[in-house]
Amino acid sequence: MTSYEQQLKNKNILLVDDSKLVFRALQRIFRSVESNMFFAPNGASALPAAEENNIDAIVLDINLGDMSGLDVCKILKNNPKTSHIPIIVITAQSDPEHHVAALDAGADDFVSKPPQRRVLMKRLASMIAQKEAETERSFLLKQLESYISSATYQKVQSQSGIENIYCTILFSDMRGFTAASFDYDGTTLFNAINLAMQFQTDIVQKYNGYVDNFTGDGMLAVFDQENSERDACMAALEIIHQAQVTSVEIWDPLPIGIGIHCGQVMRGDLGTEIRRAHTVIGKTVNYSARLCGIAKGREAIASQEVVERLNSDSQFSFSQPHQLQLKGMPKPVLCYPLIIDEK
Repeated sequence: MTSYEQQLKNKNILLVDDSKLVFRALQRIFRSVESNMFFAPNGASALPAAEENNIDAIVLDINLGDMSGLDVCKILKNNPKTSHIPIIVITAQSDPEHHVAALDAGADDFVSKPPQRRVLMKRLASMIAQKEAETERSFLLKQLESYISSATYQKVQSQSGIENIYCTILFSDMRGFTAASFDYDGTTLFNAINLAMQFQTDIVQKYNGYVDNFTGDGMLAVFDQENSERDACMAALEIIHQAQVTSVEIWDPLPIGIGIHCGQVMRGDLGTEIRRAHTVIGKTVNYSARLCGIAKGREAIASQEVVERLNSDSQFSFSQPHQLQLKGMPKPVLCYPLIIDEK
C-alpha cells in the first residue's frame, strides 16, 4: 500500500454527485484502501450527510440536479460543523475561471472529470494530511497557551524586543503559607494553592489581564489595556469575594492578600537561549509586591497613584490611607485598602 493509500485508510469520504454509477465506481476504488464511502445524491442531502457521518473529506461534483455544486460548497464552508472538512471539486470545465470560482466558493482543490484514480486519491490524501496537521498544530498551541502568558505568546509571534509599557500590576499571595508548609503534607498544600491560582487566573483574564508568573503561593498579574487600573481593581474585588466563600483543608476561607500599583515597567526576555522568560521588571512591580506584603488576608491595598487615577470612578471605595515605610522605598508612602463588601 502506497503512502497516500495508507493515509486514506479508515477515512470517511463523502461523494456529492447525482450519479449512482459514479458513486459505485468510486466506492470500489476507495474500498480497496479500506476507506468508508458515503453518498449524497443532491445538494440538499449533502449538509446532513456531512454533519452526521464524521466526514474526513468531500468529493463534490460541480453539476448537481437540484443546485450548483458551488452553492453547496459555500453552504458547507459557512457551516461551523462542516467548515473544517476539506472539499475537492470535480468539474468537466477546463476554463480557468471555473477553477477560480470553485476556489472562491471555498473548495480546497479540484480535479478534472472523469477523475484519474491516482490523482484523486493523492489529492484527497494530501488534503486530509494537511487538515490533520493543522488540527494538531492548533491543539499544541492551545496547550502551550495554558503554560505561558499571552504576552509571551504574542512576543514569540511578533519577535518584538524589550519594551517600556505603562500597566497596572496586581500581586497576590497567601497569608500563612510558610507556617502551613510545616503543618501539612506537600500534596494537600499543592492542591490548596492550585485551587486559589485557578480561580485567580480566570478572574484576571476576565478583566483583560494576564498572569505573568506564579511564584510558590504568589501570583504576578499584568493589566496592560486601557483603563488598566479599573481592570485590576475589579479583578481584586472579585478575587477577594471568591476567597471569602472558598475553603480548603488548610484555610477556611482563603487568606489571599493583594497589592496593586500602576506605572512604567520594562517587558522583555530574561535568561539565555537555553532557558528564558518573557516578563516584566521595574519599581512598579516591586511596589506592588511590597503592598501585597502588608495586606492582610482577604484584603487588597492600592497605591496612591492607582487611587488618584480612579478618583472619578464610583465603583470603588477606599479606606482612609495609611502612611507606611515600605521595604526598599526611599520615603513613606500612602496605601489605600480597597473596601470590599462581605459576601
